[in-house]
Amino acid sequence: MTSYPEGSETNLLVYLPFEEKSGTMAHDYTINNYFGTLLAYNGSGVPAFVTAGLPAIWTGAESGVWSNADNWGWHGRVPTNDDDLLITPWAANNAMVSSSLRVKELILFDHNPITVSSGNTLTVTEGVYFKTKLRIGVSSDFIIHSGLGL
Repeated sequence: MTSYPEGSETNLLVYLPFEEKSGTMAHDYTINNYFGTLLAYNGSGVPAFVTAGLPAIWTGAESGVWSNADNWGWHGRVPTNDDDLLITPWAANNAMVSSSLRVKELILFDHNPITVSSGNTLTVTEGVYFKTKLRIGVSSDFIIHSGLGL
C-alpha cells in the first residue's frame, strides 16, 4: 500500500483526490480549501467520473456521526462494507460508529480517531496502518483478519 497524504503536511497547499462522483467541483482536503472547477476538454461535455481506488476520507466536518455523508471526503457517500478508510489527523471531529462495521483497510494517525459503541464490532479484513502511535480502546471488539503495519 502507498502512503496517502494527511492533508496537513508542511507546505502542502492543495490535495485533490478527485473522488466527488459527479459535478464540476474538485474538493481540497487540506485546511486551505483551494477547491477547483473541472472543465470539459475541447467542449467534450461534463467530466466523466470513475473510481480511483482511494480510501474514503473521514473529515468529521459536520459532527462525529459516522453515517452523516457530510463527514466524508466522498461528498454524499458514506463508506460501505469493504471500503478502505483513511481517518485524518486534521478531522474536525472524531469518528463515532454506532453499529458494527467491516472495512478492508484502515489507515490511522496519532490521535484518538475512532470510537465504536459498546456491543458493536469493527472488523478489518486486509490491514491496519498506523502512521505513529497505536491506540486501541477496549469498549468494543476490534478484529484484524490480516496485516498490521506500524
